[in-house]
Amino acid sequence: VETGTSEHDPSPGQQAGTSEGIASPGDGEDEVVESAPIVTARDPGCPTADEVAHHNLTHLPHRSWCQVCVMARGKENSHPYTRGEKENKKPTVSFDYKSFGQEPKVDDKVNALIVRDNSTKTTYAHLVSCKGAEDDWIVEKILSDIDELGHSEMILKGDGEPALVQLLKVVKSRRIQNTVLEHPPAYDPQSNGAAEKAVQEAMEQLRALKLGLVQRLGVKLETASPVIEWALE
Repeated sequence: VETGTSEHDPSPGQQAGTSEGIASPGDGEDEVVESAPIVTARDPGCPTADEVAHHNLTHLPHRSWCQVCVMARGKENSHPYTRGEKENKKPTVSFDYKSFGQEPKVDDKVNALIVRDNSTKTTYAHLVSCKGAEDDWIVEKILSDIDELGHSEMILKGDGEPALVQLLKVVKSRRIQNTVLEHPPAYDPQSNGAAEKAVQEAMEQLRALKLGLVQRLGVKLETASPVIEWALE
């Protein structure tokens, strides 16, 4: 019987798991494995700084994340198009006056004329010195607007207000092409839905530009300020 130790047999130290260079499963401190930091993706609905700066130039189109847009464009009752407006085959341009001002107890009201091409929805807005045809500047502006739209035969539609009827008669007399005047009952907003909608949109946009400037510049803008006329145009 051989009493020597085979070279393949583990030594007593190795059997006990205490040999140098070989650590037992429980030896040493537990290693702490740090996980990678969690990166939160940007909400796709949140604009970048560049997008905000670009939007603030015009506040168009409306953005729900823009406080100015939300404040300026409170929804009013809609003014649907009448059946006659939809069925007109001749190009129709609608007109309506709008008075506005910022101080309820101060007489700072100004008047604007809103012009809407019913087919293309192109809209023009101009301050007027007075209602009616005595303001020759606004007559020239309307003729320029019509030329820009490219219409020949057309319908000029108001809301029946006497001052607007007078103005559109002068515009018609200054045109060579066939021009039809259409005047529904006076002061009936439902009869001139296209113009009423244009007024609403123009005032919302004016409020947005004004609020944006006030917030950025920290100044008060009077209704008579040239900036207001520029913003309206």
